[in-house]
Order: sequence, then structure tokens, then C-alpha cells
Amino acid sequence: MGSTSPEYALKSGLKTIPRARVFEKNKTQRDYVWEASPDPSFYINAGLSFNPFAKKRK
Repeated sequence: MGSTSPEYALKSGLKTIPRARVFEKNKTQRDYVWEASPDPSFYINAGLSFNPFAKKRK
């Protein structure tokens, strides 16, 4: 940071969401009504930043 040249960022990863279950209050957690277990997904995030007001380095 602090330079007039652009800065680049590249991030990637695997996003996973825990299993979700809906169950009735007066029953056990094993006796659930609805369950959601989504598949993991891969993501890529690319970024570019440039500060035209930064002072040049000597």
C-alpha cells in the first residue's frame, strides 16, 4: 500500500455449510422433520485496487 502501482489479490477456497435439521420441540434430535445438507462449493475471488492519491515512493 502507499504506492501508485496497482495491487492484486487472488483468493480461492472451498466453502462448506454444516448440516441443518428441523425437529419438533418435544421429540429427540434424531427424530427430525426436515434436513438440509448442501454440497461444498469451490470459489475464486479476484481483486484489483489502485489509489491515485498515494504518494510516490522515493
